[in-house]
Amino acid sequence: MLPPEPVRKRHHNQLILATLLLILVATSSLRIVIIKNKTTMEYDEAISYLAATCNQLKFNHADFSPLPKAASAWKQYLSVEEPFCFDQIRLGLTTTDVHPPLYFWLLHLWVMAFGVHLWTGLVLNILIAVFTTTALFMLARHILQNSYEALLVTASYALNPSIILISKEARQYDLLILFLILTVWQIHILIDNKPIQSRHGILLTLVLAAGNLTHYLFFLTVPLACFIYAIWQMKNRRHLWLVLLAILGSYGLAWLFNPEFWVNINRQSERFVSPTWSEFSTRLGRTLAAFATFLYVVLPLIMLLLAGSYIAWRHRERLRSYLHSLNFQGWRILFFMVWFGGIIVGMYLTFRTPIHTMGSSKYLSMVWPFLAFLPVFLLRLTQYRRSVLLYLVIIPLVWLIIFPAQMFLTRLPSPTPQLANAKLILMDSPARGVFFPLLWHVPDETLVIAAYQEQLLAKTADWLDDLPDDTAFINLNDPPNTQEQGESLLKLLEVHGYTVDASPQKITTITTAYDVYTLYHPQDHR
Repeated sequence: MLPPEPVRKRHHNQLILATLLLILVATSSLRIVIIKNKTTMEYDEAISYLAATCNQLKFNHADFSPLPKAASAWKQYLSVEEPFCFDQIRLGLTTTDVHPPLYFWLLHLWVMAFGVHLWTGLVLNILIAVFTTTALFMLARHILQNSYEALLVTASYALNPSIILISKEARQYDLLILFLILTVWQIHILIDNKPIQSRHGILLTLVLAAGNLTHYLFFLTVPLACFIYAIWQMKNRRHLWLVLLAILGSYGLAWLFNPEFWVNINRQSERFVSPTWSEFSTRLGRTLAAFATFLYVVLPLIMLLLAGSYIAWRHRERLRSYLHSLNFQGWRILFFMVWFGGIIVGMYLTFRTPIHTMGSSKYLSMVWPFLAFLPVFLLRLTQYRRSVLLYLVIIPLVWLIIFPAQMFLTRLPSPTPQLANAKLILMDSPARGVFFPLLWHVPDETLVIAAYQEQLLAKTADWLDDLPDDTAFINLNDPPNTQEQGESLLKLLEVHGYTVDASPQKITTITTAYDVYTLYHPQDHR
């Protein structure tokens, strides 16, 4: 005898909630593994902390003359001296960056509470990711009208290493995904509700404004996507007007909190580069590599498309009747996958964004939540719903095996041993993203000379004659430095009696490789 309907419904809800909690625990635990394995800041992450501590402008106008200063003096730029300095953060980003300020405002509050550590931004990302995963489940359940399929979408997204690795640095991508999912969820609630309620329009305005203040790509693509989607799915013209008012209101709110947002957009347009065929092939390869990080969807999808195309051609009549029997509930969500994927890839392949803005999973973060719906639609082709539960078991097992391999690739040796024993650090690139990841590991009392190669060559009298033995010369020839200037510095050191290693040591972070030369006078080492 079956239990009463209310009992079955309660058991069903308990199972759904328990599974969702299990997914949240698993995805948070894997992010904690990242914190445990983290050995240094990354390039963009250092810029985030510089912004969040309200020191972007101060560092931009710092004295980079080649004179020794204690490492602690440089590290002051990574501490909050003036709390709640939101205007300073906004103005610093307007002057030196392309991103809106909301994430950095949140990170500022977080840093005020916990200080700057390697784990600070990552813990904030974990908190944001919990809300994001829950919001995706709610969106998927609303779209698919099936809680088990919604769990499949959630697991496909939240347990994927390419998504988890987005959280490995203190950047705004987790927050961007959260506001994107909330926006799409809210646009569906607004459109699907027959009685028009102004509160839905207000909520849509707020999440759109928050997204506009998080990332410039949100500002450029999401409101327009909402308007097009509202036209396509329109059931009432009043819905369309409400969506339009929400979009205009979100731009107004974004302008109110960040009046210089057009400066960020203009600076992004200045990053356009002249196209070359050789670079196009590189960009295409990086694009494929970025999609391949979401591997479990891409490869099976390609194989299914190839096999399905052949079978469909051979059995065209059967296919027509078969398609009429399928459940297409929720397929409209793929509009957002195509829209955001098309715009991001299109901008990249037409040289509208720099070459480095692809290859990592974070640059396609606006695509992943909607790509996670594909397993549901593929499984529906089998018309065998129990496979959904099977898939919920398979995904964690597969990725818990693969994830440690990806973690091994991101676990780099700490540069601390190479820097801790140096009597002086001579660094020829004080650029934000390359300077602070190394400075983090330098003892506070160690003297540091930080200046670009051009300044070092022009003002040799300020530094060249006073270098102690066991000076660590950290060389990086990225712009504005050049290979020629770097070689000139090495020759200059040799001319002045310093022994320079023929084969320098290497310090490697995720994004940067540094050459480290230990300088000494031969007569002192006989």
